[in-house]
Amino acid sequence: ESTSATDQSFELIVTKNGGGEVARITRALPVETVEVENMFWRANIRPAASGQAPGAVEEPSNEKFKASRKDQWFVFCHGYNVSEEAAKGWNTEVFKRLHQQGSDARFVGVTWEGNQGQFDVSLFYGKMLTPDYWRNSYNAFSSSHALATGINALTGSSKSKTVIAAHSLGNMVVSSAICDHGLKAGQYFMFNSAVPREAYSAAYAEQDRGSMRNPEWQNYPPRLWSTDWKDLYAANDGRNKLTWQDRFASLLNKTTPFNYYSTGEDVAAGSVNGGKPSAITVVVKGSGAWISQEMNKGLATKAVINVISTGNWSAGGGWAFNNEHYSEYRANPIPDTSGISENQLRANPFFKPFTKLKLVNGGANPAADGTDITTAAGSAHASQYVIRAWMLAHEIPSLSLPTASGRLDAAGGAGVGGTDMETNFKTGNWNGTKWTHSAMKERDPLQVWTLYRNMCDKGNLRKP
Repeated sequence: ESTSATDQSFELIVTKNGGGEVARITRALPVETVEVENMFWRANIRPAASGQAPGAVEEPSNEKFKASRKDQWFVFCHGYNVSEEAAKGWNTEVFKRLHQQGSDARFVGVTWEGNQGQFDVSLFYGKMLTPDYWRNSYNAFSSSHALATGINALTGSSKSKTVIAAHSLGNMVVSSAICDHGLKAGQYFMFNSAVPREAYSAAYAEQDRGSMRNPEWQNYPPRLWSTDWKDLYAANDGRNKLTWQDRFASLLNKTTPFNYYSTGEDVAAGSVNGGKPSAITVVVKGSGAWISQEMNKGLATKAVINVISTGNWSAGGGWAFNNEHYSEYRANPIPDTSGISENQLRANPFFKPFTKLKLVNGGANPAADGTDITTAAGSAHASQYVIRAWMLAHEIPSLSLPTASGRLDAAGGAGVGGTDMETNFKTGNWNGTKWTHSAMKERDPLQVWTLYRNMCDKGNLRKP
């Protein structure tokens, strides 16, 4: 690597042992170095989160390097808590590491708004923090159409000539782009995916619900939970789709996914100490933060974070109780709830009622004081893409662990299952440390290079 762009050639200088020049060969190695961002394509879809149309994908300015690429696209989408400036770091680092392992593919670095409400606490924590995970989960959904449109419009792109990869919450963007908006990619690499694994296979909802339900609801039957409210409605009712279960089940029919998880995962680990939700864990992105943000849905802690960070107001559903109608069932021991009928639960859920939403900004975003989803208009209301996305992001918890925490065997299909990066791709001396959430970028290239070689091999990213 060089410290600046130049077209100055190297010279070979031969000296004696102890000093003294013997010979000099000028123009021994003609070379040109350019800024790394001038060597790959860039897709900035951040405007999509606020309902605006993004600009076209920017092409590399260096024509020599551009012409050297093979007829194959590799698209990378970063994760949560990544600013527009930090996205440059993610994209350039992944590009360089793939290139060092021989990739000749046309690399596209995607930038999306996954850091709304971010603020600088580097003085205390040495990093930027984005407390409002829930709003940025919604941003992932609302950015997915722009991603599909931009990638499908690339010159010569097709399913057989496109490989896409994403890290963390970027997998929400990509999974939605493929399943909801027709993004064409033959292979899909999922790294430390911050998506509920029940979204790919509903089987995980039953398998993991004991680990994912808020401890305060332990002795209440699942039929009372916001996660199971959908079961009160027929399959053709829009409210039946208010669930993470099988949200991206069509993925296997549209691409070949590869799940790269880590048993050393921290942020999206498969357990929380004591099984209790912690708002602080969510804010500072500590170990178990992903589960904590799911357990905080509906609670006052989430509402406070929403208001402070982005001015959001969503605090319905989730794990909050409907004390207005069912306060007598908060006694200990818990009274028998079997007498509460389905009609009662439809009209007045046992949990705090979902926020009444309406569409604003040309239908791009929801706001409060809208439709009551328990009314006759509720089915059509819940069927709207934007409304469903907002409710999943803010008010309907996951009943399964994150994809980053383990295999996807229940999903079946070629390529799914998974590869544990902790046990398969660590090289060099890690001094007993784990392959944590962002290790693929934060670790020295010599410690993670085999992961990038694996990507080149699976994605056929090298020229013959």
